[in-house]
Amino acid sequence: MCAEVISFNAELSPPIYGLPSTMQRMIREVSDKRQTAIDFALGPALGAASIAIGSRIILNAYGYSNRLNLWIMMIGRSTANKTSPMKDIYAPLYKINNRLFDEYSAKVEAVKAERPTGNDKPLPKTSQILIEDSTPEARNQALEDNPHGLLNSREELTATIGDIGRYGSSGELSALLSLRDCTPLTTNRKSEGLKVIKAPFYSWVSGIQPGMLKPTFDNPKFLSMGFLNRFLAFYPTEMPKRTARKSPEAVTIDLVIAEAWDKLISDTYNNVAKSEITASGSAIEVYCRFVENSILADEASATDYEASIWGKLRIYVLQLAGIACVMNAIEQGNQPTVVTAEQMSWAVDMAYYSQASQLRMLTDIIGSTNTTPQLTNKELLLLLESRFPHLIKSKLAEAIGVDSRQVRRWLNE
Repeated sequence: MCAEVISFNAELSPPIYGLPSTMQRMIREVSDKRQTAIDFALGPALGAASIAIGSRIILNAYGYSNRLNLWIMMIGRSTANKTSPMKDIYAPLYKINNRLFDEYSAKVEAVKAERPTGNDKPLPKTSQILIEDSTPEARNQALEDNPHGLLNSREELTATIGDIGRYGSSGELSALLSLRDCTPLTTNRKSEGLKVIKAPFYSWVSGIQPGMLKPTFDNPKFLSMGFLNRFLAFYPTEMPKRTARKSPEAVTIDLVIAEAWDKLISDTYNNVAKSEITASGSAIEVYCRFVENSILADEASATDYEASIWGKLRIYVLQLAGIACVMNAIEQGNQPTVVTAEQMSWAVDMAYYSQASQLRMLTDIIGSTNTTPQLTNKELLLLLESRFPHLIKSKLAEAIGVDSRQVRRWLNE
């Protein structure tokens, strides 16, 4: 029996031990140089890994088949520096995206150059891995054109949420849920007719300020429709102490670390073969224990929303373990095959961390995660009397601030 590894602070700070050393060094370097929480470096790093892998890998484990797309929400004040880590860590993605755009532009120009000769060949499909500001229709077209997948890298989540419904797409929220689950997306538009995206791959990493959680998400459509709980929440409990730079020179990421990270992402994007991976027996044992614990936590949850978090995390554990498996294999020059127990344990730790972050986020939105109704004075009195029948009734009345005559009436009913 393989022992489950649980970090001592899994609910306070996200662990990184299951990731390849190149990835860990980049996360630590960015967190240190940008004087920001490790949470805000890990989020973009996982998003970058997810889109570098794309739709090519499916993890078959515990009776589920999952592609490795992630939705990550990073919660922090505007001064927490969520933006700089994204730019540092996305640098390899920008290079890939720019190359794809240059190739696409060259093809467009070649087609246009042939138009005067009577060649009516259609323009080529777009080629990209990153998307930011777009209408739902444009996003869906980009997903259709790019079966490898897309990463929504728009920094501010509030802006994206504000766009929902703006373009007259009443089913936008349902469409987003389909994208998270990688289920077929079917749309009928007067302008484009029937469109079916059979296997959309859509990852999403974005940030939001704590003060914007309530005005953005305090709405039944986000809390009850399974939208908000589909995000992995990264909400640091503590921020590192920030100090003024003593050098006038710009802060830069260590070149050796940055180049190794660039190579890992490039190798992943260019070399991962389309395949299905599995989990080892010991990894499944770790996962089974998590499932058992999460079911107990689910049943003890105070609200439906809290309970639903665990259901989503059971899927995320598999996806995170799959990403750890792929990235470790590529770093070693191999193709991914089997998730290890350590990789699954890390993914479990990540789930505990995200669940704690989700509850903090929910508290910011609704004010409290404890919705258990308080007992009335009568209910409290009857409960105490049933458990401690020898207590002096006048003392009970005095303790809860009720007239002793009222106490006698309640007890005699």
